[in-house]
Amino acid sequence: MSPGPCPVVSLITVDPRLGRDFLRWVQPYAVQPRVFASGEALLRDLEGARTRLLLLAPKAPDLPLRDLLRRLRESGTAEVICLDDEDDVPAAVD
Repeated sequence: MSPGPCPVVSLITVDPRLGRDFLRWVQPYAVQPRVFASGEALLRDLEGARTRLLLLAPKAPDLPLRDLLRRLRESGTAEVICLDDEDDVPAAVD
């Protein structure tokens, strides 16, 4: 039995330098890294919608965090959400 596809790991950032750094950092791992400028861009992208690990840096500029999480959960793939210190406690608990 062959292993399934590599998990999609996505970063939402408007900082191109951070996006390049992220791609370099995850290169040694068996993941499909994706960088998006917004939450909507991630959700519109076929691979982005399959995100298993999401990093927000500092947050999705176009969607409230709760909406982004709800929409990712509707796709049934997101397992872990990493938040930075700029997001609120209720969103982190979600």
